[in-house]
Amino acid sequence: MANKIVNLCIYFTPRDGVESIDIENDVKRASLIWNQCGIEFKVKKKFTSIDLPDLANFSFADKEITHCGDLTNAPNTAVNIRLEKMLAFRPECDETDVAVYYVSGKTFSDGTTTSCFYPQQVAGKKLFSIVLTTGAINTDYLAHELGHALFVRPNGNYDDPDPKRDPADKIHNTDQCYLMHVPVGGIKITQPQCVLANKSTLLKEPMPPADLFRLIKIDGTLFINDYDWPDDDDSKTFVLPHKELKVNPFNIVNTWEFTHVVDEVRVKVILEFCWSMNSSITLNSFLFLYEGVNGKTTDDLDGLQLSTDIIPKDAQNFAVESNVINVEEDEVDDIGYLELFISNDIDPNP
Repeated sequence: MANKIVNLCIYFTPRDGVESIDIENDVKRASLIWNQCGIEFKVKKKFTSIDLPDLANFSFADKEITHCGDLTNAPNTAVNIRLEKMLAFRPECDETDVAVYYVSGKTFSDGTTTSCFYPQQVAGKKLFSIVLTTGAINTDYLAHELGHALFVRPNGNYDDPDPKRDPADKIHNTDQCYLMHVPVGGIKITQPQCVLANKSTLLKEPMPPADLFRLIKIDGTLFINDYDWPDDDDSKTFVLPHKELKVNPFNIVNTWEFTHVVDEVRVKVILEFCWSMNSSITLNSFLFLYEGVNGKTTDDLDGLQLSTDIIPKDAQNFAVESNVINVEEDEVDDIGYLELFISNDIDPNP
C-alpha cells in the first residue's frame, strides 16, 4: 500500500545559509523515518524570498528567538511580534499543509533549542508551523517537529501518545531511542505513535503518477449530406472547434457532444473518452441521424452508428473515422461522416 502524504510548504532566504540540497535532505530523512508508519512528506511549495518588507527578510540572529510553542499567551515582545508575522506568511499553504521556515541563527535563546513546532488557531483554522534554525539542518529535528504536528488531536492537545512519555514534558518521550525524545538521538516510532499519526487530518492519499493524467486534444470535421432526389443534394462540411478534455484516475470519463444540421438532416454526435490504467484512452463514438420533412427536422431516429477506438498513450493526431446513414431509405446518400484527429498527451496541469 502506498504511503500517506503530508504536504510541506518551505520558506527560506539565501542569507540564511540554507541550500536546496539541505532542504531536500531534511525532507528525505523525515520521510525515511516516518515510513515506519506509512507516512512520507512532499514539498508542495518552496519560496526563496518573503515579501514582507517590515520583517527585513524575516531573518533572526543567533539566540534571538525566545519563545517556542503556542504563541497565544506569549509575551508581547518585538521578537515574538516579528515571529508571529513570519508565521502568518504562508502563501498557497493550506490548513492541511505544514509551513516550515528556515531562519538564520544556530539556536534559540537558550543556546540549545534548534527547532520548534508552533500550533496556531487563526480565524477558526488550525495552522501548523515549524521553525528550523541552521543548527537543525541535516539532522532529524524536522522529523521530530513533524511528529508533534501529526499528534495534534481535535482538541489541540499534542502530547506523546506513547506510555513512555515524559511526565514533566508530555509532548516528549523519556526513551533516548525514540524520535520524540529531546535531544533527538534515535529514530524509533512506536505503535501508539503510528496509530495516532495515521489519524491526523494532515494526511492525504498519494497522487497517482503524473503520466496517468491525460489531456486529450481533438480536431476534426463532420460532413453531412441530405439526399433530396430528384433535387440536388444539400451537403456541408463542418470544421469542429479545437477541443481539449481531461481524463485521469479521478475523472475517468469525459464527454463531448455536438449537433449539426443540413436542410432536413440532423446529425448528433456523442464522444465518450474513457481513461485506462495504461494511459491509453478508449473512445466510444455515438452518431445519431434524424431526417425531417418539408425542410424541417424531427426527433425520429433514422440511423445510429456505435463504434469504439483505442487511442494509444502519447498518440499524436491519431485518426478516427465513423459514419452514420439513413437506414430508413433505400438509398444511402443521407449520411453523417465524422473524421477526428486525436492526441493523447500528459496533462501539464492535472
